[in-house]
Amino acid sequence: MTVENTKPMIVCIDDEKDLLDSLEEVCLGMGLDVNTFLDAKSFLQQIDQVKPSVIVSDINMPDMDGFGLLAELRSAGVQTPFLFLTGNATRDNLRYSVVGGGFDFLSKPISIMEFEKAIRKALAFGPVDYSDKLKGIISKYVKPKIA
Repeated sequence: MTVENTKPMIVCIDDEKDLLDSLEEVCLGMGLDVNTFLDAKSFLQQIDQVKPSVIVSDINMPDMDGFGLLAELRSAGVQTPFLFLTGNATRDNLRYSVVGGGFDFLSKPISIMEFEKAIRKALAFGPVDYSDKLKGIISKYVKPKIA
């Protein structure tokens, strides 16, 4: 008999490794599972294995920014709470995050208390249903395994 992990999974995406390490430490200290990614495409390539309860993403990243990532998820019907991080907290970034369906918006440097509060608030949103929502993302980003 296998026992499924019932801890919420937090995914943190940022191109700053030191920040990812800090966010991972905070999440683990909160008793949560966490996966970190240095870019959005790496996360999308593994989304079917990770299935996060909350996604925390930087806005400005190479290749695909946080807005592009959120748009990709929402177009597939994935409604996972999405927290934006940014070192460039402009009105435009705040507006785009709200209009795009972001759950919260945190400015860098991040207060640990603010981060924990935002994670708890997002987790209260409830469980995320991934059934049949990942097919389009998987076909676009996950390369088939060749035997």
